[in-house]
Amino acid sequence: MRRKLFWKNFREKCNKKIKFILLANNFTYNLIIFLLMIFNCAILIAAEAISDRTTVRALYFIDELLLYIYLIDFFIKIFAFGFEQYFQDFWNKFDFLVLFISFFSEFLLIAYSSSSFFDLDSSDYEISKTMQVELINNSFFYYYINDLDL
Repeated sequence: MRRKLFWKNFREKCNKKIKFILLANNFTYNLIIFLLMIFNCAILIAAEAISDRTTVRALYFIDELLLYIYLIDFFIKIFAFGFEQYFQDFWNKFDFLVLFISFFSEFLLIAYSSSSFFDLDSSDYEISKTMQVELINNSFFYYYINDLDL
């Protein structure tokens, strides 16, 4: 109980100073995040279609930068709404799932590539990204269909 009260007071103080709630509910902010997501999807699709490794690596670097932007967006919304209210929204659940999958795949790739037991080349990174896109795509349709209440 004491922890919950601390978190609530901390969020309220942060919201008074920084106004996370205004930013999280701002149409322009949400439009920019949405457009970044579309741009990110285009980057991942282009990375699958392009055979030049230098270009693909540049696209994956942009993908990683966007991942950190999504992480910042996650923290803004957590501070604005709190955990309970944040996870009541379908799109926030989906955003969290995408973040989790993305960071988990990055973690696994770093762990495996730093280990001398595994011999990974650059194509393994591309396979990891392809699997990440597939997992996110399947998760989206699973959550979307279950959220429809058919």
